[in-house]
Amino acid sequence: MNDLLLDVNIVVDIGSGREPWCFESAEAISKCLDSGGKIWLYSGSVQTMEFSLAKEIYRQNQEKGISFARSLATSRDVLAKFCQDKHWLAALSGEGTVFEAADPEDEQFLRALERFPEGSIKLLTRDTPILEKHPDLTISPRTYLQQEVSTPSINFVDLNKQQDQVRPTLEQNIHTVLHHGKYIMGPEVGKLEER
Repeated sequence: MNDLLLDVNIVVDIGSGREPWCFESAEAISKCLDSGGKIWLYSGSVQTMEFSLAKEIYRQNQEKGISFARSLATSRDVLAKFCQDKHWLAALSGEGTVFEAADPEDEQFLRALERFPEGSIKLLTRDTPILEKHPDLTISPRTYLQQEVSTPSINFVDLNKQQDQVRPTLEQNIHTVLHHGKYIMGPEVGKLEER
């Protein structure tokens, strides 16, 4: 396993400094990066991350009289910094129909993991029910820190690294073509010919 997809509780732990979990979570992320792995955030969880982090910041600072609006602004600043060096995993339409699941958010994460080669990524979480139900797809920060991590290999040509640089533009363009449905001689062909 190389990569980690972060559950919202991990982001909130680190972003708010929620003890005692923030330290193990931050160490697990560092260990993943040191071993050549990538840290992923699921774009379908942005609002949940923002609200949950604001709620935790508000809870921690209630005695100081800090308003929820200020906590929300702080959470946005914290998330903007935290997300700078992370990779974004787009939410796909097939991951939206999860309301029959016991926990729709967890179901979205599990469906998102299906896009990766088997064994190449796990959901880093403290959520006990999903850890117990899906031990092959999830891992806690403590367990991740206890396991051996293989030394990263150096590829002659690293296409994944190149793809990371163009992924947002590539995904946007794919969705544009899917939505207009002009697969042959569409507007993109005209733009290419002009260039």
